[in-house]
Amino acid sequence: MPTGISSARYVGRDQELSRIALALEAAADGQSRRLLIAGPGGSGVSRLINESVQRVGRLSEPFAALRWRAHAGRSLEPYAPVITGLGAFLGSLEPDERSRVVGPGAHALSLLLSDLVQPGSPGPSLRVGADRRAAWVAEAVMGVLERAAERRPMLLVLEDLHLADTATRALAVFLARVTRPARLCFIATYGTDRLIAGSPLLADVAAIADAADPPDRLELGPLTRDELVQLIAGIEGQRPTAALLLLTAERSGRNPLLAEEVLAARRELAGVSLGTSLRELVAARLALRSSECRRALRLLAPIREPVGREVLQAIAQVRELTADGPPPRSDTRPRQGADGLDADLRSGVDEALAHGFLVEHGDGTLEIRHELIGEAIEADLLPIQQRRNHAALTVALDADPVARARHALAAHQIDVAREAFIDIAELAEARGAEADRLAALERAMELGAADLDDRAAAGRFLLMTADVASAAGQQERAAAYLEAAATHFREREDTAILAALHDRLGKVARSLGHHDRALSEHRRAASLAPKQEVTLRAQILGSLAQTLMLRGSFGEAETVAESAISTARSAGPDGRAAEGHATCT
Repeated sequence: MPTGISSARYVGRDQELSRIALALEAAADGQSRRLLIAGPGGSGVSRLINESVQRVGRLSEPFAALRWRAHAGRSLEPYAPVITGLGAFLGSLEPDERSRVVGPGAHALSLLLSDLVQPGSPGPSLRVGADRRAAWVAEAVMGVLERAAERRPMLLVLEDLHLADTATRALAVFLARVTRPARLCFIATYGTDRLIAGSPLLADVAAIADAADPPDRLELGPLTRDELVQLIAGIEGQRPTAALLLLTAERSGRNPLLAEEVLAARRELAGVSLGTSLRELVAARLALRSSECRRALRLLAPIREPVGREVLQAIAQVRELTADGPPPRSDTRPRQGADGLDADLRSGVDEALAHGFLVEHGDGTLEIRHELIGEAIEADLLPIQQRRNHAALTVALDADPVARARHALAAHQIDVAREAFIDIAELAEARGAEADRLAALERAMELGAADLDDRAAAGRFLLMTADVASAAGQQERAAAYLEAAATHFREREDTAILAALHDRLGKVARSLGHHDRALSEHRRAASLAPKQEVTLRAQILGSLAQTLMLRGSFGEAETVAESAISTARSAGPDGRAAEGHATCT
């Protein structure tokens, strides 16, 4: 191309850069700073971060810049940006320095980075309840950043929170709300156009704003007229005419990404009336590309994350197995494959890179230049073509449960998606991400994960989900699952299970402040508890005693607690936890 798709020189956003510079200056002096940067898609948030990172690298005491970026393709994977970004940082350190930086957070970080971080000294492993693991991991990550900043000031950017998994967003909320002296600057970014009604990020942003000392907030708007002039000049190589400036401003709304696409379309579609939306512009430019280029882009667009050339080649091979014939060729001249790609695919990738549809990262991976461009490319396909592409991705990426779940759903392969969500739930459990585990279990349940024909199995699945919901802090949802599970058990056959279930319902009701309901459930549990189940009976009596005590019925509470203690003692070592609980009451 005679000109580039983007300006090589950074344009505008001087006020925002000044605000970031002030935050970095304070962080370098040991006063930790936090920033929340937002803007609609294509407004230049990533370019602003790129420029900031380049500038801090040129300081007399350069910051260590960590960029943890979320991708739509990884939005179902717990801690995906953290594992990639923190793993790369820790992996770059010498073993002694890594041990110092990890410090007492080794046990927690080993949940995420077992290949890099091992728990500390041998002996009994540290046990943390499922409901505390997210906070445990968050504190460990914060500790790593603070200890690393002792040697060199740190800049951490967590990009595109609107695409992040629940555990990563919770970590971002923690980092944005905590204020402790450290040479650390934390920046989180998100797309304001993705904050639609029902978006889980809305609650996270509200929690950040509700902090005692909330972070500074920057919101990028449209470019000014002068900034748009500079952007056009940086792309076209000369100052724009009044007509070109007016055309670009009207068609783009002074959004940088859209302005770039307008200028590219104007060059490539001379004499054609340009569309006013990004999708129209991308579709028009895509129609000019060779069949090889369109093929490569349509294979890459649904992935929504960077991929290596060998992965692209594997996807293409699987896709062709379901095609009616070989992929069309725009040129019959001989071509040569390279870098793991066949000749035609390589030609398509090279063309897509040259025309600004694709970008190549430093590690050699390929990615659609912007998520909105990827959405536009995929939307240009017929529904049956989209489904076939997702089916090919399901097969090619079968080893990755996150990718398998996403693409199987889009390909309407319900059984495959259901099993993939079960695998994601197990992954979330291993990483201590109970909220992500709950989301995966619920998606699996929605797709028929519990065998409703097997009464007991369905009940146990609901009981497990109730435990997960409780650990994720969603007590009302836990109560609903417990109530649903109760209908799957029979009092004569499953007495012990029902007794334990009503005891748990009582605890959940108590946590919600429903003490009358809690007392009723604990009394019901005590009436059901089999006498031969000594440990269970001691636990239930202890719960009943605690609820009575909290309601002010001290005499009855003491009597029930004494009964719980004697029952627990008769159970031997298995009853010690119940004995301790009742003794406290």
